[in-house]
Amino acid sequence: MQNYRLVTEQLENLQHEKSLLADTPTGQLREQVKSLSDTLSAQARDLEQARTAAEEAAKQMAEENTSLQCVLGCATGTLQCAAAPLVCHMSQTTAV
Repeated sequence: MQNYRLVTEQLENLQHEKSLLADTPTGQLREQVKSLSDTLSAQARDLEQARTAAEEAAKQMAEENTSLQCVLGCATGTLQCAAAPLVCHMSQTTAV
C-alpha cells in the first residue's frame, strides 16, 4: 500500500511538472506570436499610409503636369490642353 502511495505521489508530481513545462513554452510562444502580430499590424498600417500618400502625391503631380502643359501650350499659341480648359482660359486672361 505504501508503494502505491509513493507511485501515485510521484505520478502526480510528474504530471504537475509536465503541465508546468507545457504551459511555460506555450505561454512564451503565445506572447511572441502576439508581439509579432502586433508588430506586423503596425507595419501594415504604416505601409498603407505610405501607399495612400504616394498615390496622392502622384495624383497631384499629374494634375500639376497637366496644368503646366496647358499653360505652356497657351503661351506658345498652340493649345494642346483639352483636359484643363479653365487653366488655359485663366492664363490667357491674366496674360492679356
